[in-house]
Parts: sequence; structure tokens; C-alpha cells
Amino acid sequence: MKLYSIIFLVAVSFLVPCGVAQGVQGDDKAQPVIEVPEENEVVFPYIAEIVGSNINIRSGSGRNYYSCGKISGPAQIVVVDQSYRWSQILPPPGSFSWIFKDYVKVAPDDSTVGIVTGDNVRVYAGSDTREPIRSDSLQVKLGKGQKVRILGPVENDYYKISPPEGATLWVYTEYAKFVRPADEIEISVSAKRNMREPKSIDLKPVVVPTKLPLKSEKLDEYKKLAKQVEAESAKPIDQQDYTDVKKALVQMRDDPAGEKASKYAKYLIKRIERCELAKQAGSELAEQQEQLQNALEQIARDRQEKLKNINDEGVYAVVGRISLSAVYDAQVELKRYLMTDSDGAVICYAQAVGDVKAEDFLGKRVGLIGMISPDAKSNLALVEFVKVIELKGK
Repeated sequence: MKLYSIIFLVAVSFLVPCGVAQGVQGDDKAQPVIEVPEENEVVFPYIAEIVGSNINIRSGSGRNYYSCGKISGPAQIVVVDQSYRWSQILPPPGSFSWIFKDYVKVAPDDSTVGIVTGDNVRVYAGSDTREPIRSDSLQVKLGKGQKVRILGPVENDYYKISPPEGATLWVYTEYAKFVRPADEIEISVSAKRNMREPKSIDLKPVVVPTKLPLKSEKLDEYKKLAKQVEAESAKPIDQQDYTDVKKALVQMRDDPAGEKASKYAKYLIKRIERCELAKQAGSELAEQQEQLQNALEQIARDRQEKLKNINDEGVYAVVGRISLSAVYDAQVELKRYLMTDSDGAVICYAQAVGDVKAEDFLGKRVGLIGMISPDAKSNLALVEFVKVIELKGK
């Protein structure tokens, strides 16, 4: 497949995720936790979305291979194979390769087209931070007569060219989130693992066809369902409804004749279930917030009601229910009163000063304004009051 076709296909996605992953920087930082298909169910090629920013694209499957540039999410890539925890990808836009100038003849009618003049001519992964002579990761070998796209003048005896068909690069798998299968892409990969080698070593390329057959009608049906999911996930989360499309995907998943479409449907169902879970959590949270708001409003109403019935009792010497006591002072022959709390327990004795009368308040809850002193005749206090005020409440 031509490079411009691959770039176009990378930019296309049938599925939009419900959430946005947090970015990370570089493949040497802490890895994000993302969902990928089970290893024994991965079908190549597939479209993946980069999770993070400034993720290294490397010339081989390991951090000891040199960087060929960086890529940031939400850019998408085509994954054609995996090796341990590394994903082999088609070179994304901006990638380039090196080829020795002596094996390339510039086309007479177009200076951007080069014609290979030898057999088994090596093409190496290019890097802006590495000289051509030190760029030793082999991508592909070209035969006599094949054409390459020249990107500039000769640099240190090498032409910078667009990565030819079969060239690949690598990214750390944890930063490549599965999006969807890519059966419409036909790919020839020159080697499962890019090899670092001296320029004089002759290695034969291995061609690995990775196109997988899928009945066109099943693929078309899957694409239609994927578009429905995409349209639904674009709505506000509280308006999303996957009932019908999920039912159709479950039927596709359980269809024994569905072949690979059954597996693709399984991945899509997992994505829908995540969206449904997010919707349910949002609904429950909204309900809890409403209940909390109602409770707070009720508490505020109750408090206001209580405040209406409460006077400022800080000015009183004692607050309680007043009743007549049988205790009298023999010298002044003044009546004494008994103050009790809401449970009937005695608080203190009270004695009026001057012409204050308390008979009209007997049995009522009152506040007495006066002075408190010890009672010589009991172990209680004595309040000599000058004013009686009836209070509300119990």
C-alpha cells in the first residue's frame, strides 16, 4: 500500500472513547494503565491511539534502539505486530529512512524520485539526532528498479527518503491503546524485528503478509455498528442509549459464522459497557447529590424553626420551671421557690427581692434575672431574683 494511503487510513477511526486518558511523557516514564485486547486475541493489523505525549518512536523493539522521533496523543498509528512489550508500527507522518547514494539514480524527469540500481540494497531507520552512517537499524532491502521518494539532497553519502513499503518502527505497547481492527489495510512487513547490523553484513529480508480475510458483508455490518457507537458516544453521557446497537453486537459476537467479526464485536461491547458504567455512576452521583441537598435544606428549615422558639438565655441567672417551695425564711418571712429542669430534677431555690411576684408563673418555664449565691440551709444554690420572664419551649 502507498504511504499516502496508509496515512489516510491512520487518520480514520470508527470509534470514539467515552473518556480522555491522562497524558504521560516519554517511554521511560511510569506506564499508564490502559485496556488492550488479550494477547491471544490480538489480530494484526489494527489501529491504535497514542496515550500520552512525547512518546519515543524507536528503530527497534527496545529502549537501547535509537529514537526516530516522538509522537503524542491523540495521534493514531497502525500496529502490524508485537514483540514482548513493544509494538511494531507503520512509520507515522514525518518519519524518514536512509539509503546509500551509490545505489540510487535520480529520475531524469523528477528529482524527487530515485531508482534503485542494485540488489538487496539496505534501507535504514532515520533519525534527526543520528548521522546516517551511525543509523544502523535495518528496515527493508530493495531490489533493482524499485523506486523511492527522495526528501532532500545527499547527506554524508546518503539520501533521506520516505520510508518505503515494508519499513516499520516501534513504540512501547503500553502507550498504544487498541481502537479497532484494520483489515482494509494490506501490509508487507520486511522483518518482524528491526536488526542493528554493520553496513557490510548481508541479510535476506523476510516477507510476512499480514492481511487477514474477513467476509465483506460482516465487515460492512461491523463498520455500521461502530459508526452508531461513535454517534452515540458523542452525545452528553446522560443522553446516551446503546440498547439497540449493543443487542446487534451481542448477536454478532455469538454468531459462530461471524469469524473475526465476532472478536471485533467483543471489543466494541467492552467499550459500550465502560460507557454504560460511566453513565450509571453519573446518575447515581446526581441522585446522591439531590438527596444531600434535600437533607441540608431540611436541616436549615429545622434550625430556623428552633431559633424562632429560643430566646437569648444568657442574661438569666437560671432557666427552668418554677414552683412554690415549702421552705421559708423565718426572719423575713419571704416565700421561696423551687427551680426544676425539664426532667423534674431540682436546679436551685429562688427567692424574690422587693415586690416581684412570681405566682402568675408557677408551673411555667421561666428565666430569672438576679444574683446567685450559696444556700446556707441546703446544698443547693439560691437565686435572689428581681425579674421573672416566661420562656417558650419545654
